[in-house]
Amino acid sequence: MKKPLSLARGAANFGLCLSAVLGFASSSFAERSDIDVHKFELQVFQGTIAVNDILSGDMGVAVEKIHDSGKYVELYAKKTNLCVAYTAQGEYTNAAKQCQAAQRLSKRSGFIVHSTKRDKQALALNNLGVLLALQGHTQEALKYFERAGGRSTKFSDTSLRNIDALEKRGDSAVASRS
Repeated sequence: MKKPLSLARGAANFGLCLSAVLGFASSSFAERSDIDVHKFELQVFQGTIAVNDILSGDMGVAVEKIHDSGKYVELYAKKTNLCVAYTAQGEYTNAAKQCQAAQRLSKRSGFIVHSTKRDKQALALNNLGVLLALQGHTQEALKYFERAGGRSTKFSDTSLRNIDALEKRGDSAVASRS
């Protein structure tokens, strides 16, 4: 039985944080608990297709809705939310394609209200960092989290929490950073 991922509100008007437990099984999810778990926060693009499905943990429905949404949903938002859904499902190959596409698209101006290019870039960099962390690429993940935090003040807290999650794993590369 799938359990929903825990949800925390992000600082940005258009982002929501979705906490993912490091090393979760490809189709299982974890709730908040009192035990020490190492969580990373993915950012979904709020106010667009399939957000409620993602937040409720129904990633399959979310992916289907996003793929069926056509041209009326901004491409950056689609790629960002597919990145989150595939990452949460543990489908890292598909996630990497979507996360990288969202990162490329974040450099362009778009018609998304209440977001800047820097905010979009920070969101995309954060999600790439989470994907890399979940795959065990700690050094690369750290670089993405640091870049995301430096790109936008709206996402600096999320980036710091993700760096803390890396540190809690006990990786010496993260602990030795200045």
